[in-house]
Amino acid sequence: MARGEMQWQQCHRGIYFDIPSPDTPSPYYLVTKGAQISILSTWTRTAPYVIRVRGSCYVGVLSVNEGIEHMMWAIELGEAQVL
Repeated sequence: MARGEMQWQQCHRGIYFDIPSPDTPSPYYLVTKGAQISILSTWTRTAPYVIRVRGSCYVGVLSVNEGIEHMMWAIELGEAQVL
């Protein structure tokens, strides 16, 4: 559990990242560079991992599945990074 929310983990090429549980409502945010790489729900949960984190990279996504696809591409391209 992270910040009061049940989290699941996904792994791609040996890199683990958190995703919201399937029943978590939107909005969703993809964090490919930050204090943690993950897909999070709500800005309140996302902000601590990206605000004041130099070089952070994040974007809103429409679904958890879309976030997973983009995270896997970021990992493939070497662009996912914990700062």
